[in-house]
Amino acid sequence: LNRTKESLEVSRRVHEEAATKIQKAQTKRWLKNEYHVALRAAIEEEMDMVCKRDELVATRALSLACAELIDRQVDELPRAILDADAGFCAKAVPGCDSETMEASA
Repeated sequence: LNRTKESLEVSRRVHEEAATKIQKAQTKRWLKNEYHVALRAAIEEEMDMVCKRDELVATRALSLACAELIDRQVDELPRAILDADAGFCAKAVPGCDSETMEASA
């Protein structure tokens, strides 16, 4: 996801430079919004795949808990990822705090 974000940021800068040279307002808006749409799509794709990773399918309970969390937080999770909201974990998962997140990183 980080590699995708870096790649999209390069593309965004190129599009923003192109947008400054374009006169049509609608084309400018489209070029500037393309980055955000692509980034959101990448996040949603990752959300679809995360519970299928080897580490999470090791046990059925873990896999089910992951799927339940994604389903329960489907609207809030992308925004928390985009904002790098460290407090999201504590709100979404009982017992999760910054120390727990640092230990698992």
